Amino acid sequence: MTEQTKRSVRFWYGIFLSAFTLVMGVLFLAQVADIYFNAEGTPVYTRAIVWEHFFPILIPFCFWIAAVIAGFVLSVVFPYEPKTKFKPSAEVTLAKLKKRIPQGEGEEYFRNYAQLKKYERIRLIVWCCVAAVCVAGTVYSLVYLFTPSHFATTAYNDAMLEMAKNVLPWVFVGFACCVAAAITEWQLAKRSLPIVKNLIKAGGAPMPQKSNKFLGAVSKVQAQEKWIVLGARIAVAVLGIIFVILGILNGGAQIDVFTKAIYICLECIGVG
Repeated sequence: MTEQTKRSVRFWYGIFLSAFTLVMGVLFLAQVADIYFNAEGTPVYTRAIVWEHFFPILIPFCFWIAAVIAGFVLSVVFPYEPKTKFKPSAEVTLAKLKKRIPQGEGEEYFRNYAQLKKYERIRLIVWCCVAAVCVAGTVYSLVYLFTPSHFATTAYNDAMLEMAKNVLPWVFVGFACCVAAAITEWQLAKRSLPIVKNLIKAGGAPMPQKSNKFLGAVSKVQAQEKWIVLGARIAVAVLGIIFVILGILNGGAQIDVFTKAIYICLECIGVG
């Protein structure tokens, strides 16, 4: 399949999915408005009323879910190269140039090489610190979330606020650390580029690359990355569909889901 055909398929699929999504949104809002404005003094969002109004759009909703899943499959099966060619980042350029560093000699060569290794150590230390912070935050958050005593109350708002006080700071700290590490790596790459270019200008035989079985295995996985991603997406989609079907069969759709939706509309949002 040519690149032009792939672009056409993805273009028309995008238009179809956008229109389908708009139609589903209109249908959903129409059913909600019909329930609300035709209550006639009865409780607005009961399980029976909601099921009666939303069951007719269940089939098109399932088709919409299938169309969304088909979009993920389409992006993997029919990939295409963007027309615009972006300038590679400093990190990508540095990784390519480092493979061309030759074996050299002299005081200037070893001084540049030592400076390059220093930047690599700084980068490793920074990312190790970020990993430690993220792991610590994850462990603390999981311990808090899986401790039943923290949620043994009917004051749900207070419990959620207390959870936010304990979990969200770790989320923000981890995100800030990742951003800081990415900026640091970018700056180190920019500083390393002139050093690597000077080392390459020194000439000489290329520096022998150490064989690494782990990197070889990683490269093989990367070669099959699109099929691995596709398989993972299909597996998650199938698992989700199975759980939805099980929930419908055991009555969870009518008891748990609709009941919680009613409470959210009536108590949190204030509809009705």
